[in-house]
Amino acid sequence: MILTLLAGMVLTSCHTTKFVPEDKYLLYKTRVRVNDNKDVQADDLKSYLRQRHNTEVLGFWKLQLDIWNLQKGDSAKWINRQLRKLGEPPEVFDEELAEASMQQLKLAMDNKGYFRSSVDTTMRIKKRKVRLTYRITAREPYHLRYYSVNLPESNLRYIASNRSLVREGMVFDSGVLDEERQRITTMMRSRGYYYFEKELLQYIADSTYSPREIDLRLTLQDYMQELPDSIRERIFTQYRIRRVIFNTNSNVSEENEQTPDTVVNGDYTFLYQGRKLLKERTLMKQCKIRPGEMYDIRKVDDSYT
Repeated sequence: MILTLLAGMVLTSCHTTKFVPEDKYLLYKTRVRVNDNKDVQADDLKSYLRQRHNTEVLGFWKLQLDIWNLQKGDSAKWINRQLRKLGEPPEVFDEELAEASMQQLKLAMDNKGYFRSSVDTTMRIKKRKVRLTYRITAREPYHLRYYSVNLPESNLRYIASNRSLVREGMVFDSGVLDEERQRITTMMRSRGYYYFEKELLQYIADSTYSPREIDLRLTLQDYMQELPDSIRERIFTQYRIRRVIFNTNSNVSEENEQTPDTVVNGDYTFLYQGRKLLKERTLMKQCKIRPGEMYDIRKVDDSYT
């Protein structure tokens, strides 16, 4: 049976376009090439492609496509249904997806600071198979000439100014800038600022002073100035843990109206329904959150894991 299946796949591998419509082409191979910059890795860009060729084993054998192509006769037959489950349908070349892939590659290069980059394609068609190569010319990236932190709240300003991921002279990489906003947010939320969010921060970029160089400022979003004082105060207030509540019922639903049993141990509250699976002492020991301490998002995450 296995030898018969392998022999069939060898034969069908010669007819990979078996289930490709007559007026269409099989996307047989997709490649990404960067022409002029070793700092940009082509493999890192493949995830931006909106269409790729069929899955390959050992880098060349389209095993799942060959399995799909073993189908014969009535598609409702049991063997054909199994082949479809195990196999993979042919990836039919789509010109619109190729164009979308070019746009996504250009956007990815822009995000990495290569604003003057360009993306072109070369396409070879033979025996109803398309071999498509995306060729990227990166050119010189933009760099960060000057970076400043303009934030009104002292703790926020201190966190943003110390151990920053953003450095003058670095390539203007949007991924690094977003990581910096997340770093600041995590630090704020580990110091009691429960309501602080990454989206409150923005960058203002200026490239008018020097070619391929950018001046950057980190500020709060403009709409923060229009918020009521009560909301601004809530965002920049440090909160402490008043009480820790353990709800041990994993089947919480609106239909379950049974009142849980409640056990109070100091500033810890335990809610049970049915048999206790864990002792209060065990829950308290494993939980990193402590009443009276400053709210810390890292301890919250550690307690869940």
